[in-house]
Amino acid sequence: MKWRCSIILAIMFGFTQTLGAFTHLTSEQRHFISIDGSVGYASLTNTSSELRSGSGVAANIGVGYRLFHNNMLFSTGVEGYYMLNAHSMSNVQLNIDEEDNEGDAYRLTVDASNGRDECRSVSLNVPVLFGGEFRRFYFLIGPKVSYNLWGETKADAYLSESAVYVEYEGVIADIKDRFDNMELTTTSPVRWNLDVMAHMEIGGRLGRVHFITGADVPKPKQRYYLSFYLDYGLLNIRSSQSSGNRLYYEGSGFDKEYHLTPAAMSAELDKKDDEGKIISKAAIHQYSFGIKATILFELPQKKPCIFCKDDLSRKFSSGKSRKNKIYKD
Repeated sequence: MKWRCSIILAIMFGFTQTLGAFTHLTSEQRHFISIDGSVGYASLTNTSSELRSGSGVAANIGVGYRLFHNNMLFSTGVEGYYMLNAHSMSNVQLNIDEEDNEGDAYRLTVDASNGRDECRSVSLNVPVLFGGEFRRFYFLIGPKVSYNLWGETKADAYLSESAVYVEYEGVIADIKDRFDNMELTTTSPVRWNLDVMAHMEIGGRLGRVHFITGADVPKPKQRYYLSFYLDYGLLNIRSSQSSGNRLYYEGSGFDKEYHLTPAAMSAELDKKDDEGKIISKAAIHQYSFGIKATILFELPQKKPCIFCKDDLSRKFSSGKSRKNKIYKD
């Protein structure tokens, strides 16, 4: 009797061990709908010494799909991306040679070096991210394709205008006094090129998590994440077609009307030779980093079974073919 009990206990122990190993080796997949939002710092990098980038802000909201395969993650979706960036351009001067009423030549100098641009843009991003989740922590890396939908820049500057005679030293006082610190504001559209951004995010799952297994306690249908993210544009977003000089005018004499070109679109950013031919085009890249929050909603799915009814029916059937009661050939 004792040896029979020992055999039964050994069989039950082996069965539980085999069942546990099979369950451990069986891949687990979970599917989620994701809603995320982020806010952070944004700025521009460039290859021109004339363009000075300042501070900015980036905001993002998106919806997508996330797949959990054991500890591996895959995430994709659609994001709306808003960026506000401030930048300026140094050494903005316009020299104009003219003559007064008596025919004496003088040089008119207009300075707008203290100008500042505020650029707003809205883009559509499509991320394709891969990563992993281990206990409470997770990471995602991959590319984001960014297509610019809309952009607008507002350029402000205080013009300082002065004039000196060419043949002798002398300042035309009335011109300097009349036009000094004249405010100039120009609003114009701007479009960025298609960009591919490298994305990285590292964060953790919120809520109570089992210390050893990393499972949720209790296991919810929604999951909440908080992370740090970084986006860096790999392509040049500056338009290949320049819009002209940063500062230009229309008209003549005292009837001149000055205009500002967006600093990022100015032709003066390009490197030129002595003859005025463009040697290399200036490149502008965008980047942002900040905090990202994500909510996952689990999709309903069929739970895996170890001993399925269909498998058992096929295993213990007599082998005779059965007619399909639903579909007929």
